[in-house]
Amino acid sequence: MKSVTIEAKTFAEMLGITEGELIFAIKTTGTFKNKTIPQPHEPHKSNSRFLYSDVMKFIESIKDKKSAWRNVK
Repeated sequence: MKSVTIEAKTFAEMLGITEGELIFAIKTTGTFKNKTIPQPHEPHKSNSRFLYSDVMKFIESIKDKKSAWRNVK
C-alpha cells in the first residue's frame, strides 16, 4: 500500500509560512509553535515530502493549542 505524501511547499502553505521557513525550522529547532514538526518521509530521497497523515495530525495539534489559548482569554 502506498503512503500519501505532500510536498514541503504545500505543508508550508498549510501553516501560513514559506517553504524556506519550514525547512529552516526543521534543520534548526525541529519545531514550529513549540510543536515538533513531522520528519520527512524516508522512502522518498529528498527532504521535501511528508506523510499526509502526519501533517494533518500536526496541524490539528496546532489548532488545539490556538483554541485552548482563546478559551483562556
